[in-house]
Amino acid sequence: MKTKCILTLTFTILSIMAYSQVWNTTGNTGGSGEVLGTTSSNDLNFITNSSTTMTLKPSGKLGIGTTTPTSWLEVNSTGTNEAFRTYTASSYDSYWRMYRDGNEYGRFVAFDGGTAFQMMAPRGNLRFATGYTGTTYPAISVLGGSVALERGNTLIGDYSAGGGYDPTARLHIKGNGYNYLFKVESSGQTTPTLQVNETEQTFFTCRDYNGSTSDGAFNFNYAPTGSLSSATTNIYSKTIASTSGNMYGNVFDTHNTASTPGSPRRTVGLITSAESDIEDYNQSIMGIQGFAITKDQQYGYGGYFGAAGQSYGNYGVYSEAAGSFGANIGVEGYAHGDDAY
Repeated sequence: MKTKCILTLTFTILSIMAYSQVWNTTGNTGGSGEVLGTTSSNDLNFITNSSTTMTLKPSGKLGIGTTTPTSWLEVNSTGTNEAFRTYTASSYDSYWRMYRDGNEYGRFVAFDGGTAFQMMAPRGNLRFATGYTGTTYPAISVLGGSVALERGNTLIGDYSAGGGYDPTARLHIKGNGYNYLFKVESSGQTTPTLQVNETEQTFFTCRDYNGSTSDGAFNFNYAPTGSLSSATTNIYSKTIASTSGNMYGNVFDTHNTASTPGSPRRTVGLITSAESDIEDYNQSIMGIQGFAITKDQQYGYGGYFGAAGQSYGNYGVYSEAAGSFGANIGVEGYAHGDDAY
């Protein structure tokens, strides 16, 4: 009986050893079909130095530095500022790719030997947003899509409101009620070099002129949102400087380089027009108004016009006046002083 018990115990031990898994610290030979894990709904914890450093949840979510991951990969960099790092051989570009339904939608690329970094949206727009207290706000949208000429159009502003996401110009700035749409300011300046306000309807147009319309290469329009009680100025130019030489507030230089004679043809440096819809006899409408304020022993010209040419028809001043009633004066001038002309 004693011999039978010993044989039974020996057989049991051998059976356990035959079917048990042995973890060899110098390496293991794994065959096909072998697994490392659990067969229950419990976590699989990885322990180093008697502490859990990595946890694989039954759902497949992996936590490094945390035992409660809420995403497929969650890294908690306890005790260090750097949470994640990747390496790629110098002969390869480094990619992070994001897919959905088998299609690539986002990519981060380090290329050109590590000298350039690129964010890509292979299937659409590339968008940037900022946030405050957990709420995100659209900020910048770079257009992708199938139209080659529109790719790269950039919208600055709320790309989710009013007109949709797509910028309609190479650089499209959409306001949100803030005071300024665009500002250029150099270092040390107290006032900007160029500023565009959103509160009024101010329009710039710059384009290559191809002769198909009467619009010029540079247009400036000012259309206030309501009536104004004070003076309205479309373009206000002011120059203040100290110089011992000539000083010019504005210079308009127009040069027609065409060599083929044509008729009629005019080359005009400056054209002005003044118009009012109000019928008021006390109202003056002036195309050009000029003042000259001088000190002692200075010449002052409210307007100075000169003409020089190698052919006939050179006019320092050429004026026309036409109207249905009242005084219509082509040129009117006043001179006050001891020697006035």
